[in-house]
Amino acid sequence: MGPPRSPVDAHCRWDVDDAGSGLQRAAATLQAELLEQAARQVVGTSPASQRELSDALDEASLRGRLALDSPAVRAAVLSETLPGASGFLTAIPSKAMKPSMEPAEFRSEVQCRLAAEVFQEEGYCPLGDSVLDVHGFHCSVCTCGGDKSAAQHAARNLTYFYAASAGCRPDLERAAVDLAITSPQRQAALQRASEVAGSAAQLYEDYWRTDLNTEAQCSQQGIAFVPMVAERSGGWGASGIQVLQQLARKAQARDGKAASLHMQEYLEGLNVAVRRANAQAVLKRAPGTATVAPGAADAARALLHS
Repeated sequence: MGPPRSPVDAHCRWDVDDAGSGLQRAAATLQAELLEQAARQVVGTSPASQRELSDALDEASLRGRLALDSPAVRAAVLSETLPGASGFLTAIPSKAMKPSMEPAEFRSEVQCRLAAEVFQEEGYCPLGDSVLDVHGFHCSVCTCGGDKSAAQHAARNLTYFYAASAGCRPDLERAAVDLAITSPQRQAALQRASEVAGSAAQLYEDYWRTDLNTEAQCSQQGIAFVPMVAERSGGWGASGIQVLQQLARKAQARDGKAASLHMQEYLEGLNVAVRRANAQAVLKRAPGTATVAPGAADAARALLHS
C-alpha cells in the first residue's frame, strides 16, 4: 500500500511493510474488511486517497449487508442509494423552508434510512387492519389514510414551483409530466428491487408509458410524455433526474446560479417533502395497545423474509 498523498503528520513513518507495525496491522484489517475486488482498487504500489479508501469500505459494507438481509430490507437499502435519497440529511434546517421536518419526523426517517426497526413490535395497522411490520414497510404501501397521495402531491407542487421559478411556464409547455411516488416493497417490484437499485421506479415508469397507451397518445398530439417517479426513499428514477437536470440548466440560464446548486436545492427540497409525508405515515400508525392475532405476525414475517 503506497503512502498517503497528503500526510497529516509530516513526522509519521510509513512502515506499512514492516511486519508487526501498527500501520501494517491496520492495513491488514482494512484489507480483511474489503471485498476482493475493492481491495485490488486501493491496495498496491500507487497511493490511495482517503476518498478511494472510504468508497471501497462503503461498497464492502453495503455488499456485506445485502448478503444477510431479507428481500424487503435489501430493497429498502438499495433504494437509499438512489440520487436524492439523502437530501434530507444535507438540507439546512429552517422553519421558513417549505416543507420542513419536525424532530420526530427526522428521527423516523433516519431510522428508515438505516433500515432499523421503527416499531418495538409487530401489530395491526390502525387504519386498515393489515399487519404492521417492525420496519414500517407497510406504511409505504398502505392505501388508507391518504398518505401516498400526500407524498405525491407535496412533490408535485414543489416540482411545479421549481419549474415556474426556472421560467418553464409548466402549464404551457408541450410536455405531460406525470409524477408519482412508489415503494420498492410493492409485491410486484420487491424481488427485482431487492437486486437492483431503482428497479421499483423503473418498473413504474415503464408501466405508466404503456398504461392506456398514454405515451403513444401523447406523441400523436405532439406532446412528450415524461413520467417522474421517486421511490419511498425520495430517490429518483432516471426520467425524474433528467427532468430536474433540465430545470436546473434552465434556472442557471435565468439567474446565473450554477446548475449544480439548483440541482442540489431541488433534490434536497423534494426529499424533505417526500420523507416528511413518509414519516407522518409511520408516526400515525405507531402501535398502541393493539395486539397481533395468533399466527398473523408469523405469516407476515415469513412473507417479508421469503
